Amino acid sequence: MPITLTIGLLPDGSDHLRGFTQFWLRYVHGFSPHFHCQKSLRGLNDPRFRRDMQLGESFELLETARYDYIYLCGVTAKKYPGLHLALVPHAAGTARTTTYNGIEIVVSGARQLEIPLLPDGFAGMSRAYTSCCNWQFGVRYYGLDNLCRNPMQE
Repeated sequence: MPITLTIGLLPDGSDHLRGFTQFWLRYVHGFSPHFHCQKSLRGLNDPRFRRDMQLGESFELLETARYDYIYLCGVTAKKYPGLHLALVPHAAGTARTTTYNGIEIVVSGARQLEIPLLPDGFAGMSRAYTSCCNWQFGVRYYGLDNLCRNPMQE
């Protein structure tokens, strides 16, 4: 069954995305815990999702055989909450969210995943890592098996 993501218009009827400094969708197939933000999520970005994209459209997403998860991220100015929508393919699933500026997003064929918070200092990492939702997602769904905090000196 295909996964369809529908992104609504702004409440004032505007059909161009605004209010995000970054806006991307990544098909995730792994996690690199040595990085945070988008770089920590191994995968392929869908070029249709960007900060100046057209709103009010539906998008059929890639076939699920090529990835484990879907991550839609919208980075905002610090005073506004960002968008962090983590999804897993699920034939009967539907996920819904509304961005801080009123854009409704509905995804059919997937269910939303929780992104649990991590405490400061988790795994000996700085706040730049532990407060990053992308990194929190990676830790929860892929773990830290390949994190080497004390690399051997060569």
